[in-house]
Amino acid sequence: MQMYNDLPAEKKQQLKDEKFILWLVSEIPEPALAQIISLLDDKVKGKNPTKIPRKFYENHLKRLTERFLQSVIPLPSVILPLLATLPKEEKQALHTAMDSHQLPKETLTTLFTTTKKKEIPYSQQALLYVTNNYFDEAYELYTEHYKEEPPTPVVIKERKVPAKKDARNHEAERKNWQKQTAILKQTSEREQKKLTAQLAQLQTNYTQAQQKIAQLETTVTEQQQEMAIQHKQVQQLEKTLTIKEEVVQEPKSVAVREPKAVMLGYIEAYDPYHHENAIFINGSGELQFMIRPLSTPYAGFPLEEIETFTSWATDLAATTSFKDAGGTEEERCAHLSSFIEDKLLIFTAYKRNDANKKVHWVARNIQVISRHATFTPSDHYHMLPVFTEKITGASHIHALLKKLQARDFIGRIEHIATEPEDTPPILLYRTEANYYFVGRFTGHHYAYGGFKFDVTATTPLYYGEVPNALLTTCYAYRDVLFMEKHTYRTLQQALEQSSTVAVEAKNEPVITAQTYTEHIASEEAFIARWSKEIAATGLAYDEVDLANFHTCMKTGGLTIVAGMSGTGKSQLVQTYSRSLGLTKEQFLFIPVSPSWTDEADILGYYDVDHARFVPAATGMVDILQSAAQNRDKTYIICFDEMNLARIEHYFSPFLSLLELHQQGRELTLYHPKEGKDDARYPAQLPIGDNVLFVGTINLDESTHQLSDKALDRANLMTLRVLPFNDAFRTKTPVTLSRIKQPVALQQFVRTTEQITLREEQLTFLWEMHQHLQQANAYSGVGPRIVRQIDAYMKNSVTSGLSEAVAFDLQIVQRIISKIRGTHASIHRLVAQDGTLITLFNAYPTLSTFAEARQALANKEKELTQHGYAF
Repeated sequence: MQMYNDLPAEKKQQLKDEKFILWLVSEIPEPALAQIISLLDDKVKGKNPTKIPRKFYENHLKRLTERFLQSVIPLPSVILPLLATLPKEEKQALHTAMDSHQLPKETLTTLFTTTKKKEIPYSQQALLYVTNNYFDEAYELYTEHYKEEPPTPVVIKERKVPAKKDARNHEAERKNWQKQTAILKQTSEREQKKLTAQLAQLQTNYTQAQQKIAQLETTVTEQQQEMAIQHKQVQQLEKTLTIKEEVVQEPKSVAVREPKAVMLGYIEAYDPYHHENAIFINGSGELQFMIRPLSTPYAGFPLEEIETFTSWATDLAATTSFKDAGGTEEERCAHLSSFIEDKLLIFTAYKRNDANKKVHWVARNIQVISRHATFTPSDHYHMLPVFTEKITGASHIHALLKKLQARDFIGRIEHIATEPEDTPPILLYRTEANYYFVGRFTGHHYAYGGFKFDVTATTPLYYGEVPNALLTTCYAYRDVLFMEKHTYRTLQQALEQSSTVAVEAKNEPVITAQTYTEHIASEEAFIARWSKEIAATGLAYDEVDLANFHTCMKTGGLTIVAGMSGTGKSQLVQTYSRSLGLTKEQFLFIPVSPSWTDEADILGYYDVDHARFVPAATGMVDILQSAAQNRDKTYIICFDEMNLARIEHYFSPFLSLLELHQQGRELTLYHPKEGKDDARYPAQLPIGDNVLFVGTINLDESTHQLSDKALDRANLMTLRVLPFNDAFRTKTPVTLSRIKQPVALQQFVRTTEQITLREEQLTFLWEMHQHLQQANAYSGVGPRIVRQIDAYMKNSVTSGLSEAVAFDLQIVQRIISKIRGTHASIHRLVAQDGTLITLFNAYPTLSTFAEARQALANKEKELTQHGYAF
């Protein structure tokens, strides 16, 4: 036996002889031949074989030859006539072997029913030989028995069986075909074993490839983490080098500060015929320019001694759209001159010393703004802080005046000097439509909460609206406004002549400071005090929301307050802390930055070079350290707009700690192996139950969705919006006394290790878990959620919530808040005739589930509108 492709060229040509092929297929029935050819040509698929012209078959015989000889298509049909003469056992074995070729059922049926022969023609014997690669035997039969006029290959005729047949010859032929059948079966088994071995090898290769991919992914992750650590170390080294470079001996007449306040300046136009230009190419081939200042950054700044500030095109390109296009020196200078000809520059001033200790002033962090047509180089500008609702928390000018009268911190201004001698005499308050001025101030304090201005009962505060005409010559940059000196003088005159004194506006609550103090000894007294604080602020909340928030705070963990912008989420937390009488060391309000990526942004990092821990500017480590030393006091840390950055990234250590029992909560600030411990900050800080975390969130395109990891550890509540005739009803004056000493919220908390949920409530939660599992095998009601619901229910009684309402709220806040997915995956859960609504209906004694039903309706609405529920 020899494979076709291994045959000599002469033998291949011999087997391709058309007469030989016609003789081979002469005994194949026409329908079967049509099915076989259909495997080669799509044109005959699905057609009636008897209606296909015979010429078609003849034309295909040559093409059939090549592929047939190469065993491209299986032709077990040629041995079907044997079935009529074989014993039962051999017939079954042969039929099983033929099944593996999966020839069309119609072909097998046609051949079987048309086979009425009692002997096998020589042509079919030869065809069987060819099928099993016995080409020499096939051609030998052809040379012995071929007749010059072969029968038509596609005509089906019933062969006449000779009346008498030699019995011995017939027996020999039968044994010969049995032998060939055995050969065919062995060949099939060998091929099957070969394919099985190849499949096993492919599966092994695939598994090894998957393992290699996993190893590569792990390696990449480790390298990325190592690069992140190295990046932070590089940043710290750069900061250290900068500090070392800036610490020089200064003349006593010059007070040099850490750069913070911005300045306004301009660049003179380039003149190629002038020997002294503000724009030039320096000795290193760099494009350099000089900025003339138009403002003073802080008190005592030696502006008279400084004519210009140096900077380079590379600094300008880093913060603006300017690019040094190259070319000749004149072309480069002219290109920069063209870029800044109608612009002013806002920059930060740095002081540098050269090798000879000569002082140079450098401009960095440059931004450009459009220049007004009325600008002249002789102008000088005053810098005024601009406060907004977002900075101050005051929704209108009267609310800001009240905060000033109460000497509250009114927020941070990042781009202005904040030293005691830098008190701005006038501040501005910006709304969507207007600017207001307030003054005059003579002193202030500045801390993490920002500015707190010195205002006394004898200090008159004047305010008014800034005329639009005065703003036309001003330049606004983020939280500051540069006002030309003549305009500023006009504003001062308007302030001095203003008769609008900052008194209580109509319908605003009156806050009267009393000399006596109040001692809050019970939870009822605290809730009453909180209601007064809210009324005094001019806010209005739903009573259920207040009771819900108070219960969430008592339950511990993380409380997240969601709601529309302007519903008073931040004020809710602040009034709560004031009602507890918390000091500024016990309450920390942290505005979240979108750039935060890990815990170092809120905690700090370990400086390896100096073997010390550098806390972040948030002040979080300090308040945690104080809380660890005063376990009997309550501490609240509030993250405002918490989901501006990904919570599971920057808040990750605390999400992990909230899973642990309170006795095992320790926050790792740094690892001692990195260096010796910092005496100021220990490597580990215990986090007790006296530390409460609160976050406010907005749900819009600028924020991130909350992950399941965050929701698992949080009570997510949403503030309602009250009807306007209730929210803006005329307020009655409220008298607030000072709280004698801060209240420890822990004294109001009910804690027991034993689960106290009723049997019916536990059964309900289990059935709800099963419904969630049917929708998604990775969702459900875990044991932690059950314990959290139990803790909430224990503390809801004294907060003013009924059991039914409290249970309904927990179903929404702990379970339904995590249901998200596509229409196909969760619609059956959330639909109004879905499984969860059916479950609610089955437990009417637990609750009406009004909140839960509304939450599911909102989910279904999202599915209808977007195809996905968030």
